[in-house]
Amino acid sequence: MSNLVRYALALTPVAVCLVVWGGAAWAIEQLGCVVRGKELSGCVAFGIDITGVLGASLFWGSVLVLPAAFVSIILVAAVPSIVGAD
Repeated sequence: MSNLVRYALALTPVAVCLVVWGGAAWAIEQLGCVVRGKELSGCVAFGIDITGVLGASLFWGSVLVLPAAFVSIILVAAVPSIVGAD
């Protein structure tokens, strides 16, 4: 496995959090959801109310970015020592 692949896998936790957070923000904008302060309401896609899913995605996507960054930093630092020199 090349170093590029190892580093990409190590950075995956941060990428996942940012994709979830950004995807929820994009969906809110595209679906025309109503946002009043911190309250999110009126998010319907294909006849299904997805307000809870979008709210959870926004919350957990933003909350888990920092822990994911710490995990990624540890993995990036540990990759050479775990796999040894090529």
